[in-house]
Amino acid sequence: MFISIRLTLSLTIIAASCVIICLSLDISRKKYDYDLVVIGAGASGMFAAGTASSFGRRTLLIEKHDYHNDNDNDPDIDFNVGGDCSNAACVPSKAIRAAANLAATTQEIGNLYNKHNGMFESNGRNARLKQKIGINFASVARRHAAETVQKVRERESPAGMAGNPNLDLIFTPDLSFDEPHVLSIANPYILNSTFTGFMAITPTDPETSTEDDSEYKYIQITAKQFIIATGASPVIPSRLNQTAKRVGLPLLTYRSLFRPDREGIESDSLWNLSSNAVERRGNDGKEGGRRIRIVIAGGGPTACEIAQSLVRLYNNSLDGNVEIFIVAPSILPAED
Repeated sequence: MFISIRLTLSLTIIAASCVIICLSLDISRKKYDYDLVVIGAGASGMFAAGTASSFGRRTLLIEKHDYHNDNDNDPDIDFNVGGDCSNAACVPSKAIRAAANLAATTQEIGNLYNKHNGMFESNGRNARLKQKIGINFASVARRHAAETVQKVRERESPAGMAGNPNLDLIFTPDLSFDEPHVLSIANPYILNSTFTGFMAITPTDPETSTEDDSEYKYIQITAKQFIIATGASPVIPSRLNQTAKRVGLPLLTYRSLFRPDREGIESDSLWNLSSNAVERRGNDGKEGGRRIRIVIAGGGPTACEIAQSLVRLYNNSLDGNVEIFIVAPSILPAED
């Protein structure tokens, strides 16, 4: 009898302990709006958010987008994820490299030209065809890259995330940490959210408040863990930037070179270089009697890839009237 009572009491204590533990875990989980917040919807951020949400973790993915300033007059606000890899680096650069390889080695560039221009019959050697039609291979390559980026954007579209019950997506121009587990998100565009309990914050500075302000300027969210995956941006050395501005020399980064949208507009002159050069050639067949020179600062994989692609594209458009220089302490130092 004593053993039975003792065993029953022990089981009751164990069961009560389990209930207390389970309740504490449940309370701990409900303490935060999200289990994980990932800041930055680039390749790494999307992978982290997708993995966490697939394991049932309540996840918020945040991407930067200053839609208030950039799209005041644009009815079609374009929200994209994928970061530089999908929009300004890996995807467009590989598309351009593929087109450059075709221009240098095969007749298939004719098929690509036909696809983007609605003309061109591939019925002879590549060298003979380019002389006959005067194809702007660089322009064709850029349009091919833009189309490739668009296909990737469609596959990675934010709308496709709506079917994931554990993943929310917010675009914002700015955010900041108020406390270790508290994040304030400015002017949020809540594209996809299963959570509706956001805490609205009214601006404390009256100078920043106007009658046209929306219902709130900020929202506050809490999370147990955060991943900062904001990536990096190309930086032009200040001295080089100042000198270039003084002499009117255009400077491009990989981002302005490869992005197919408005951020890449400044590189239009480079991609249309062949047509400009043909119109302005001197008596010796070169632009203004001079060769066109492009200098690439850096000797890493990206610099070498850009240089090789441009050489192949321009040599097939301008008959070697473009010179490309790489300025760097060494070439592919990490590969040695």
